[in-house]
Amino acid sequence: MDNYYYSFGNNYVPFFAVIGTDYEYLHGSNNVSSAINATNNAMLNIVNISVVNPISNVFIDANTSTTIDISDTFQHSQGAAMTYSITDNTNHDCCEAYVSGTTVYVDAQVTGGIANITVTAQSGNLSCDDTFMVTVNDIYPVPVNPTGIVAYPEVQLSWEDVQAIAPVTSWNIYRDDILIGSVPEEQLFYNDQPSDGSYIYIIKTQYLFVESGSSDPVEITIYNTPGDIDESGTIDCFDASLVLHYVSGTQHPDYPYPWADWRLERADVDGNGTVEAYDCSLILQYIVGIIDEL
Repeated sequence: MDNYYYSFGNNYVPFFAVIGTDYEYLHGSNNVSSAINATNNAMLNIVNISVVNPISNVFIDANTSTTIDISDTFQHSQGAAMTYSITDNTNHDCCEAYVSGTTVYVDAQVTGGIANITVTAQSGNLSCDDTFMVTVNDIYPVPVNPTGIVAYPEVQLSWEDVQAIAPVTSWNIYRDDILIGSVPEEQLFYNDQPSDGSYIYIIKTQYLFVESGSSDPVEITIYNTPGDIDESGTIDCFDASLVLHYVSGTQHPDYPYPWADWRLERADVDGNGTVEAYDCSLILQYIVGIIDEL
Protein backbone atom coordinates (compact mmCIF):
# COMPACT_ATOMS: atom_id res chain seq x y z
CA MET A 1 0.00 0.00 0.00
CA ASP A 2 2.97 2.26 0.42
CA ASN A 3 2.87 5.07 -2.19
CA TYR A 4 -0.73 4.25 -3.10
CA TYR A 5 -2.77 5.39 -0.11
CA TYR A 6 -3.50 8.81 -1.68
CA SER A 7 -5.44 7.01 -4.41
CA PHE A 8 -8.27 6.45 -1.95
CA GLY A 9 -9.27 10.10 -2.44
CA ASN A 10 -9.41 11.26 1.15
CA ASN A 11 -5.73 10.67 1.95
CA TYR A 12 -6.63 7.97 4.48
CA VAL A 13 -6.02 4.27 4.41
CA PRO A 14 -9.13 2.27 5.23
CA PHE A 15 -8.91 -0.11 8.15
CA PHE A 16 -7.10 -3.28 7.12
CA ALA A 17 -5.57 -6.33 8.79
CA VAL A 18 -2.82 -8.77 7.84
CA ILE A 19 -2.08 -12.14 9.35
CA GLY A 20 1.72 -12.21 9.51
CA THR A 21 4.35 -14.73 10.43
CA ASP A 22 3.50 -17.01 13.34
CA TYR A 23 -0.10 -15.74 12.99
CA GLU A 24 0.85 -12.31 14.26
CA TYR A 25 -2.04 -9.87 13.82
CA LEU A 26 -0.94 -6.65 12.08
CA HIS A 27 -3.33 -3.80 11.52
CA GLY A 28 -3.52 -0.16 10.55
CA SER A 29 -6.30 2.39 10.74
CA ASN A 30 -5.90 5.85 9.14
CA ASN A 31 -2.11 5.63 9.76
CA VAL A 32 -0.24 3.85 7.03
CA SER A 33 3.23 4.41 8.56
CA SER A 34 2.48 2.45 11.74
CA ALA A 35 1.13 -0.46 9.73
CA ILE A 36 4.17 -0.48 7.43
CA ASN A 37 6.54 -0.35 10.42
CA ALA A 38 4.73 -3.23 12.08
CA THR A 39 4.95 -5.28 8.90
CA ASN A 40 8.66 -4.56 8.46
CA ASN A 41 9.36 -5.48 12.08
CA ALA A 42 7.48 -8.73 11.65
CA MET A 43 9.52 -9.53 8.56
CA LEU A 44 12.70 -8.91 10.51
CA ASN A 45 11.53 -11.33 13.19
CA ILE A 46 11.38 -14.22 10.74
CA VAL A 47 15.04 -13.76 9.78
CA ASN A 48 16.87 -16.12 12.12
CA ILE A 49 19.37 -18.93 12.52
CA SER A 50 18.19 -22.15 14.09
CA VAL A 51 19.59 -25.59 14.93
CA VAL A 52 17.97 -28.18 12.69
CA ASN A 53 20.37 -31.13 13.21
CA PRO A 54 22.03 -30.98 16.65
CA ILE A 55 25.60 -32.22 16.88
CA SER A 56 25.79 -35.68 18.44
CA ASN A 57 27.90 -36.33 21.52
CA VAL A 58 31.37 -37.68 20.82
CA PHE A 59 33.28 -40.55 22.46
CA ILE A 60 36.98 -40.89 21.65
CA ASP A 61 40.18 -42.25 23.16
CA ALA A 62 42.86 -40.02 24.61
CA ASN A 63 45.54 -38.86 22.17
CA THR A 64 43.23 -39.33 19.18
CA SER A 65 41.28 -36.96 16.94
CA THR A 66 37.98 -36.87 15.12
CA THR A 67 36.03 -34.57 12.78
CA ILE A 68 32.37 -33.53 12.72
CA ASP A 69 30.50 -32.26 9.67
CA ILE A 70 28.24 -29.34 10.68
CA SER A 71 27.13 -28.33 7.18
CA ASP A 72 23.52 -29.27 8.04
CA THR A 73 23.52 -28.41 11.75
CA PHE A 74 22.28 -24.81 11.39
CA GLN A 75 19.79 -23.19 9.05
CA HIS A 76 19.45 -19.53 8.10
CA SER A 77 15.84 -18.61 7.40
CA GLN A 78 16.81 -16.68 4.26
CA GLY A 79 19.60 -18.99 3.14
CA ALA A 80 22.35 -16.47 3.89
CA ALA A 81 25.94 -17.63 4.32
CA MET A 82 27.09 -18.36 7.88
CA THR A 83 30.42 -18.61 9.61
CA TYR A 84 31.20 -21.02 12.44
CA SER A 85 33.41 -20.89 15.50
CA ILE A 86 34.04 -22.60 18.86
CA THR A 87 32.83 -20.17 21.53
CA ASP A 88 33.13 -22.34 24.63
CA ASN A 89 35.13 -25.33 25.85
CA THR A 90 34.58 -26.34 29.47
CA ASN A 91 37.66 -28.57 29.77
CA HIS A 92 40.74 -27.77 27.71
CA ASP A 93 42.70 -30.45 29.59
CA CYS A 94 40.34 -33.02 28.13
CA CYS A 95 40.25 -31.90 24.49
CA GLU A 96 40.71 -29.00 22.11
CA ALA A 97 38.33 -28.10 19.28
CA TYR A 98 38.39 -25.72 16.33
CA VAL A 99 36.39 -25.12 13.16
CA SER A 100 37.53 -24.94 9.56
CA GLY A 101 34.76 -24.27 7.06
CA THR A 102 31.91 -26.55 8.07
CA THR A 103 34.09 -29.11 9.86
CA VAL A 104 34.74 -29.27 13.59
CA TYR A 105 38.07 -30.83 14.57
CA VAL A 106 38.32 -32.40 18.04
CA ASP A 107 41.74 -33.33 19.43
CA ALA A 108 41.69 -35.40 22.62
CA GLN A 109 44.46 -34.71 25.13
CA VAL A 110 46.37 -37.23 27.24
CA THR A 111 44.05 -36.83 30.22
CA GLY A 112 40.58 -38.29 29.89
CA GLY A 113 37.41 -36.58 31.01
CA ILE A 114 34.37 -34.71 29.74
CA ALA A 115 34.14 -31.37 27.95
CA ASN A 116 31.14 -29.44 26.67
CA ILE A 117 31.90 -27.76 23.34
CA THR A 118 29.77 -24.92 21.98
CA VAL A 119 29.68 -24.19 18.26
CA THR A 120 28.27 -20.83 17.19
CA ALA A 121 26.89 -20.04 13.73
CA GLN A 122 26.84 -16.37 12.80
CA SER A 123 25.56 -14.22 9.96
CA GLY A 124 25.63 -10.46 10.42
CA ASN A 125 24.10 -9.68 13.80
CA LEU A 126 22.40 -13.05 14.05
CA SER A 127 23.91 -16.02 15.85
CA CYS A 128 22.88 -19.42 17.19
CA ASP A 129 24.63 -21.94 19.47
CA ASP A 130 24.72 -25.71 19.62
CA THR A 131 26.53 -27.54 22.44
CA PHE A 132 27.69 -31.13 22.41
CA MET A 133 29.61 -33.28 24.86
CA VAL A 134 33.00 -34.89 24.27
CA THR A 135 33.96 -37.87 26.44
CA VAL A 136 37.62 -38.83 26.29
CA ASN A 137 38.50 -42.36 27.34
CA ASP A 138 41.78 -42.05 29.19
CA ILE A 139 44.40 -44.48 27.90
CA TYR A 140 46.72 -43.25 30.64
CA PRO A 141 44.44 -43.32 33.71
CA VAL A 142 45.53 -42.09 37.13
CA PRO A 143 45.79 -44.33 40.21
CA VAL A 144 42.42 -45.09 41.76
CA ASN A 145 41.20 -44.47 45.33
CA PRO A 146 44.44 -43.37 47.00
CA THR A 147 44.43 -43.48 50.79
CA GLY A 148 46.89 -42.63 53.54
CA ILE A 149 47.15 -43.39 57.22
CA VAL A 150 49.64 -42.35 59.90
CA ALA A 151 51.38 -45.16 61.75
CA TYR A 152 54.11 -43.10 63.33
CA PRO A 153 56.80 -42.60 62.23
CA GLU A 154 55.43 -43.61 58.84
CA VAL A 155 52.80 -42.38 56.47
CA GLN A 156 51.39 -45.46 54.77
CA LEU A 157 49.97 -44.78 51.30
CA SER A 158 48.03 -47.21 49.16
CA TRP A 159 45.99 -47.11 45.94
CA GLU A 160 44.20 -49.38 43.48
CA ASP A 161 45.37 -50.62 40.11
CA VAL A 162 44.15 -49.05 36.88
CA GLN A 163 42.45 -50.49 33.83
CA ALA A 164 44.81 -49.15 31.21
CA ILE A 165 45.36 -49.82 27.54
CA ALA A 166 49.02 -48.88 27.79
CA PRO A 167 51.34 -50.95 30.00
CA VAL A 168 52.10 -49.62 33.48
CA THR A 169 55.79 -49.60 34.40
CA SER A 170 55.73 -47.98 37.87
CA TRP A 171 53.96 -45.63 40.27
CA ASN A 172 55.40 -42.22 41.10
CA ILE A 173 54.75 -40.72 44.55
CA TYR A 174 54.76 -36.98 45.11
CA ARG A 175 54.76 -35.10 48.39
CA ASP A 176 53.77 -31.43 48.03
CA ASP A 177 54.38 -31.69 44.25
CA ILE A 178 57.92 -33.07 44.71
CA LEU A 179 58.73 -36.57 43.47
CA ILE A 180 59.87 -38.57 46.52
CA GLY A 181 59.87 -42.12 45.18
CA SER A 182 58.71 -44.73 42.67
CA VAL A 183 57.65 -48.34 43.14
CA PRO A 184 57.23 -51.13 40.59
CA GLU A 185 53.85 -51.69 38.95
CA GLU A 186 52.99 -54.74 41.10
CA GLN A 187 53.43 -52.74 44.34
CA LEU A 188 50.35 -50.74 45.29
CA PHE A 189 51.68 -49.09 48.44
CA TYR A 190 54.42 -46.75 49.63
CA ASN A 191 55.61 -45.86 53.13
CA ASP A 192 57.06 -42.43 53.75
CA GLN A 193 58.80 -41.03 56.84
CA PRO A 194 58.48 -37.25 56.62
CA SER A 195 59.28 -34.73 59.29
CA ASP A 196 56.46 -33.51 61.48
CA GLY A 197 53.96 -31.40 59.55
CA SER A 198 51.07 -31.43 57.11
CA TYR A 199 51.50 -32.76 53.60
CA ILE A 200 49.58 -33.45 50.40
CA TYR A 201 50.44 -36.68 48.59
CA ILE A 202 49.51 -37.58 45.02
CA ILE A 203 50.32 -40.66 42.98
CA LYS A 204 50.87 -40.77 39.23
CA THR A 205 50.95 -43.79 36.95
CA GLN A 206 54.13 -44.16 34.93
CA TYR A 207 53.57 -45.72 31.53
CA LEU A 208 56.29 -46.62 29.08
CA PHE A 209 56.67 -43.12 27.66
CA VAL A 210 54.01 -41.09 29.49
CA GLU A 211 53.30 -40.13 33.09
CA SER A 212 49.61 -39.86 33.93
CA GLY A 213 47.89 -36.96 35.58
CA SER A 214 47.56 -36.73 39.35
CA SER A 215 45.45 -38.97 41.53
CA ASP A 216 43.07 -37.45 44.02
CA PRO A 217 45.12 -35.77 46.76
CA VAL A 218 45.72 -37.41 50.13
CA GLU A 219 46.11 -34.90 52.95
CA ILE A 220 48.18 -36.07 55.89
CA THR A 221 49.22 -34.48 59.19
CA ILE A 222 51.96 -36.26 61.11
CA TYR A 223 53.73 -35.23 64.26
CA ASN A 224 55.92 -36.78 66.96
CA THR A 225 55.37 -34.51 69.91
CA PRO A 226 57.40 -35.65 72.93
CA GLY A 227 55.01 -36.20 75.81
CA ASP A 228 51.89 -36.66 73.66
CA ILE A 229 51.62 -40.37 74.35
CA ASP A 230 47.97 -40.78 73.30
CA GLU A 231 48.26 -38.78 70.01
CA SER A 232 45.57 -36.35 71.14
CA GLY A 233 47.48 -33.31 69.88
CA THR A 234 47.89 -31.94 73.41
CA ILE A 235 50.09 -32.84 76.35
CA ASP A 236 48.03 -33.35 79.48
CA CYS A 237 47.74 -35.31 82.71
CA PHE A 238 46.54 -38.40 80.87
CA ASP A 239 49.87 -38.59 79.07
CA ALA A 240 51.65 -38.44 82.42
CA SER A 241 49.33 -41.17 83.68
CA LEU A 242 50.24 -43.41 80.72
CA VAL A 243 53.93 -43.01 81.51
CA LEU A 244 53.29 -44.03 85.13
CA HIS A 245 51.30 -47.04 83.92
CA TYR A 246 54.22 -48.06 81.77
CA VAL A 247 56.87 -47.52 84.48
CA SER A 248 54.85 -49.46 87.07
CA GLY A 249 53.95 -52.19 84.62
CA THR A 250 50.19 -51.68 85.04
CA GLN A 251 48.87 -51.85 81.52
CA HIS A 252 46.20 -49.36 80.46
CA PRO A 253 43.40 -51.25 78.66
CA ASP A 254 43.40 -48.86 75.68
CA TYR A 255 47.19 -48.90 75.27
CA PRO A 256 48.30 -52.53 75.53
CA TYR A 257 51.94 -53.57 75.66
CA PRO A 258 54.27 -53.74 73.92
CA TRP A 259 54.15 -50.12 72.86
CA ALA A 260 55.26 -49.23 69.35
CA ASP A 261 58.68 -47.66 69.08
CA TRP A 262 57.22 -44.26 68.20
CA ARG A 263 55.09 -44.26 71.40
CA LEU A 264 58.11 -45.14 73.48
CA GLU A 265 59.99 -42.26 71.85
CA ARG A 266 57.22 -39.86 72.86
CA ALA A 267 57.25 -41.21 76.42
CA ASP A 268 61.03 -40.86 76.69
CA VAL A 269 60.86 -37.07 76.89
CA ASP A 270 64.38 -36.64 78.30
CA GLY A 271 65.78 -38.69 75.42
CA ASN A 272 67.96 -41.01 77.49
CA GLY A 273 66.58 -44.15 75.84
CA THR A 274 64.53 -45.28 78.84
CA VAL A 275 60.95 -44.54 79.91
CA GLU A 276 61.05 -43.77 83.62
CA ALA A 277 59.37 -41.77 86.36
CA TYR A 278 61.47 -38.71 85.56
CA ASP A 279 59.78 -38.53 82.15
CA CYS A 280 56.42 -38.34 83.94
CA SER A 281 57.82 -35.59 86.16
CA LEU A 282 58.92 -33.56 83.13
CA ILE A 283 55.48 -33.89 81.54
CA LEU A 284 53.81 -32.64 84.72
CA GLN A 285 56.26 -29.73 84.99
CA TYR A 286 55.42 -28.78 81.42
CA ILE A 287 51.67 -28.97 82.09
CA VAL A 288 51.83 -26.62 85.10
CA GLY A 289 54.23 -24.22 83.36
CA ILE A 290 57.43 -24.86 85.31
CA ILE A 291 59.24 -25.67 82.04
CA ASP A 292 58.46 -24.26 78.62
CA GLU A 293 59.23 -27.23 76.38
CA LEU A 294 59.92 -30.93 76.44
